[in-house]
Amino acid sequence: MARAKQVPIGEKGTLKDSQKRNEGQIVLARKSKEKRDGIFQRKDRAGFWISWTDAQGRRRYRRTDAQNVTQAKQIRAAELLRVEQSRMLGFAPPGAETFSDVVVRFLMVRFLKYQKARLTPRSFDRERSIIELHLKPFFAGKLAAIRRVDIQRYVTNRSGEVSAHAVQKELNILKHLLRLAVEWGLFMFWRPVRESNPCRRRERGATLYYSRHYDQAIAKFRAVREMDPMFPRNAVIRYAYVQKGLFTDALEEIEERRRAHGDQPWTWSGLAYVDGKSGQQAQAEHALQKLLHWDQRQPVDPSAIVWAYRGTANKDQAFAYLEKAYLQHSSTLVTLKVEPGFDPLRSDPRYQDLLRRVGLEQ
Repeated sequence: MARAKQVPIGEKGTLKDSQKRNEGQIVLARKSKEKRDGIFQRKDRAGFWISWTDAQGRRRYRRTDAQNVTQAKQIRAAELLRVEQSRMLGFAPPGAETFSDVVVRFLMVRFLKYQKARLTPRSFDRERSIIELHLKPFFAGKLAAIRRVDIQRYVTNRSGEVSAHAVQKELNILKHLLRLAVEWGLFMFWRPVRESNPCRRRERGATLYYSRHYDQAIAKFRAVREMDPMFPRNAVIRYAYVQKGLFTDALEEIEERRRAHGDQPWTWSGLAYVDGKSGQQAQAEHALQKLLHWDQRQPVDPSAIVWAYRGTANKDQAFAYLEKAYLQHSSTLVTLKVEPGFDPLRSDPRYQDLLRRVGLEQ
């Protein structure tokens, strides 16, 4: 079927001289990219349609159930938001569409194309009955909620009613439906395999944090937390929270690790830093004393004490423990040049001297 003319909102739907009608087909002049983006109506179908570019750079079109232009704009804005989330997180977040939504779109596409394919009207009716009578009632919830165990349960139920060949036919239709859902961006999927590695995603979050892109860094760190809530190197998120003024979120992150691992030196270090930055100096001093008491019983990484003194705004003691961290070759010093939490110290000559000795001077 030839592609029908799109009439963007706000433009006249008349044919230009460069457009011709040949045997019922419309030959359109090439449109600019700007005109293709947005909301439009089609002459051959009612309703408002939207177009956008997904996170993979592919052009998407779909009909909406909008009753007016304003609703269509809201629906398109939601699609664009999902695209930005996909680019930020590295994967397409699951949508709210149900299995029935995909069925309707699937049947519409197949109905428009089956005449030119090898699918006969009888075969199409058979597929439609399978979908409407069996697949659609069984998978009634959200598309993103379908799991392997649900499909196995469906096979078990249907195997007692029909032949193995019929069950396989139904599974093939279900497979095609889910594949279309992935292509339409309605289903959660990992784009590159390496993105499923929490270490790589955490490193990307750290890079964003050191670049002062705190919102994007927090999104990456949260994605790591969804994959592994206690990923050990993901604690940097607390410092990103502080930079954004999200002190409650930072404290919640510390408490989650505290419940999982008990009291640790970095627990008291984080509490002293976050409480101090949020103006709770009494709590910050209490956490600092706990950390120093721990250091007396068992040596603590000097970097943890540096962060605690940063929270209590004791610059001299912070430099004293930075010097200890340097003498002990603490790995924390590799971020000395880019760490946002140390920005208030950069104007001090002692900090510049430390950068020079570490080998990170300009």
